[in-house]
Amino acid sequence: MPRMSKKRKLELSFFLNDRGRVAYNDLCRKCQHECKQSFRATVMNEKLEKLNQQLAQGEARLRRAQHEQKILEHQMKQLTRKERTHRLCARGAILESFLIRPEVLTDDDVMDILKQAFSQSGMKETVAESVKRRVAGESLTE
Repeated sequence: MPRMSKKRKLELSFFLNDRGRVAYNDLCRKCQHECKQSFRATVMNEKLEKLNQQLAQGEARLRRAQHEQKILEHQMKQLTRKERTHRLCARGAILESFLIRPEVLTDDDVMDILKQAFSQSGMKETVAESVKRRVAGESLTE
């Protein structure tokens, strides 16, 4: 086979492989038309498929992350609800420890007792001071 001229090499430089021979794209080699592409050219369908695959993987990761976020939000709500329930039960038990025969009293009776206790002078200030000290991080039993 004769050597290529510099001009011909320059014209075909995109088609030349590492051995200096003209090489076409695999799909073009099998094609019946004369519009051959270089082996360096990539067919858009392959790139498009790869991009679609990456897009699908990204969407799947996004769905998983959103699902995990929902699960974590649900767990936070559940823990908050459990903390509140525990606090209410504990404080209800504390209140009952100060009442005489609490099983006889109705909810309205207990509410009246608490209203009377908290309407006494100085009680609101004592509660506000306790909350203020607790928020500041001090102990209430000083």
